[in-house]
Amino acid sequence: MPTDFRYGQKKDASRALWWKLPAEEAYREIFTVIDYLDEIQVRQRSMNLMNYRLYGNAQLIGMTNKSYNRVNAGPDHRVTLNVIQSICDTMTSTIASNKPKPTFLVDGGNFEKQQIAERLDKFVQGIFYETKYYERQKEAVRDSTVWGTGVIKVYKHNGRIKMERVVSNEIKIDEAEAIYGYPRQLHQVKYCPREVLLDLFKKDKKAAEKIKSAQSATEEDNQLISNPYQQSYNMIKVAESWHLPSGEDAKDGRHVISISSGTLFDDPKKYDKQYFPFLFYKWKPRLLGFWAQGIAEQLWGIQTEINKILRTIQIAMHLGSIPKIFVEMNSKVVQAQLNNEIGSVIKYTGVPPRYEAISSVSPELFRQLDWLYQRAYEIIGVSQLTAQSKKPAGLDSKPSLREYNDIGTARFLIEGQRLEEMALDCARQVIDLAKEIDEENKEKDEDGFSVMTEDGTSCETIEWKDVNLIADQCVMKLFPTSILPTTPEGKRAAIDEMVEMGYIDRTFALKLFDSPDLKSYYNMENAAIDDIQKTIKTILYDGKYISPEPLQNLQLGISMMTSAYLRSKIEGAPAARKAMIQQWIATAQKMIQYSQQASLAIAPFPPELKAPSAGLSPEAAIAQAAAASGLNGPPMSTPPTIQ
Repeated sequence: MPTDFRYGQKKDASRALWWKLPAEEAYREIFTVIDYLDEIQVRQRSMNLMNYRLYGNAQLIGMTNKSYNRVNAGPDHRVTLNVIQSICDTMTSTIASNKPKPTFLVDGGNFEKQQIAERLDKFVQGIFYETKYYERQKEAVRDSTVWGTGVIKVYKHNGRIKMERVVSNEIKIDEAEAIYGYPRQLHQVKYCPREVLLDLFKKDKKAAEKIKSAQSATEEDNQLISNPYQQSYNMIKVAESWHLPSGEDAKDGRHVISISSGTLFDDPKKYDKQYFPFLFYKWKPRLLGFWAQGIAEQLWGIQTEINKILRTIQIAMHLGSIPKIFVEMNSKVVQAQLNNEIGSVIKYTGVPPRYEAISSVSPELFRQLDWLYQRAYEIIGVSQLTAQSKKPAGLDSKPSLREYNDIGTARFLIEGQRLEEMALDCARQVIDLAKEIDEENKEKDEDGFSVMTEDGTSCETIEWKDVNLIADQCVMKLFPTSILPTTPEGKRAAIDEMVEMGYIDRTFALKLFDSPDLKSYYNMENAAIDDIQKTIKTILYDGKYISPEPLQNLQLGISMMTSAYLRSKIEGAPAARKAMIQQWIATAQKMIQYSQQASLAIAPFPPELKAPSAGLSPEAAIAQAAAASGLNGPPMSTPPTIQ
């Protein structure tokens, strides 16, 4: 069958459904679909190129791998007042500075499920940091301000979860199918070096032969410029295609990787997910269609007017801004005497020469330029002071500054919520991929999927089998990872405020002003609480008993342990672990009583209150600690009275 037909225009319309074709035929239909989509999406690609030029401040040829860094020949008329780039960068730093953290809550779960949910939090956060999700988040937000839509791809490779930024031009969708914003098929087109593809499919001999016989990208596809290097620049056009299942029980989901000479990969397991492996961050979603509107498109008219005015001012200043010397035709003035020598003498007869500074540019042009620049910020809703990292004049008190920041934040509340929704979508995809990788490892008799995570004080490895919760048992919530200021000015302002409220001593404040590391200071100040919390987690979650120590804040520990006991009782913790909490409280009370009765001289601490021997079971450790501390009988069934 000829391949120069157009998608959806063949006599046999069913043949256009590439996801229903066998692998040896699907690749032809996929490339036919992609060619058709390229033709009808010329406007979208042209707008992306225009917005890229406006943001990058250069007359770039294109956005392919051989044209993105080349400019049109001719005079360089780059603007020096790029309001689009200024606002895009400001909004990127404003929105992407937030780091949403997905938190898993179990609806009506018992103590064990609560434990698993907490470890699932750490598991997902470990994946986020391993894949540098928050770096990819910044790139997606910046791309959305320029092109309207930022894209992150989430996939698995060599048994690990990966994330990468995707340029929106690589994504091909059917606009008619995506009129309401939810297409059923999606294609990603990239140009990949032949040797890279051969390495990826080195275990598949048939795929390797197809790669070797595939044609390199043509000049029309790749916009290559003729040079001796072109032949060695052996890039191949690769298409990765997905089709979502038509229903919950439908079996027509498909995932295929193809090149011009054949299909390289056809997932033997039908693609059963109701989402594509991409995260889309949209700046301003349109009323219809898939692609969103970015800041560059919103400000295109204003930036164009600014460019025209700047060009007019430039030409006018070049022609008329230099002072002129007027010499009357009938006067006798030697032109050589008109120079820049100090104290020079000019002899003349008749009318003397005169210097005139001509106003070459109308003040109206400068007023119009300032108005357009300010108007651009007003349209987007961001303050020029924010872009310049300045505060409004007269706004000095901390409450007024907080109110000013809250107003600015509320203006972009919707954009912030979209960022949080993207983090939730990412967490869901990460969980699905973790399940798949763990199952694949089991089929190969390999270790299950695991990830390294840390909580600020220590690192641990969490295996997927330990956090494999059923999806409908979890409810995901979002919390910011940190509310501390990030700039030196913000940190010093926070120090001033905490000194005024009595939270920081003046001596520590002076040290912090020299090196405003608030996080380190908070870690030191919260060490007593963190130590008790870590002891509680070790006892309740790991089932290991840790005796209280004299240097701990025992009064604080008794209060926190009592609360932990009551919470563990509500959640149904095992009796042995609740008994450990009771034993800790009793031993701590004994220590406090001994300290109160001891003399002011440093006395040796009673050896009977030392920690239990290593290697004992929790029950044996409790019994030993009880016997050593003089507490006879079985562990208490109710929490002891705090003295």
